[in-house]
Amino acid sequence: MDTPVGFLKNSTPYHVVPISLLILSGSLTFFIADGELWITGLVVTSIVWSLGSYFGKKKAFKVYRAGISEMIGTLEEDGDKKEYQDILDKSTDIYLNNEIKEKN
Repeated sequence: MDTPVGFLKNSTPYHVVPISLLILSGSLTFFIADGELWITGLVVTSIVWSLGSYFGKKKAFKVYRAGISEMIGTLEEDGDKKEYQDILDKSTDIYLNNEIKEKN
């Protein structure tokens, strides 16, 4: 599974679309539901959205690490292997999340 080229060039749409969908579903819940039921719908939608984001990032980081590991296996020079092994060693979820935040 490869990272989409569009994401690598500009990741903003990949962040805006989920937030827009959250707002849209919250708005629809408000207009469709009666009374205080819309609050429940908005809370449930927010929780599902947050969990989806969390597990999506976890999976993306796992796929990233697997790709780096696979690349290390195909390299022939020890210097290159060491360089990518260092990248793999420091690529914790917190580190990768901070890298993403710095780029945006």
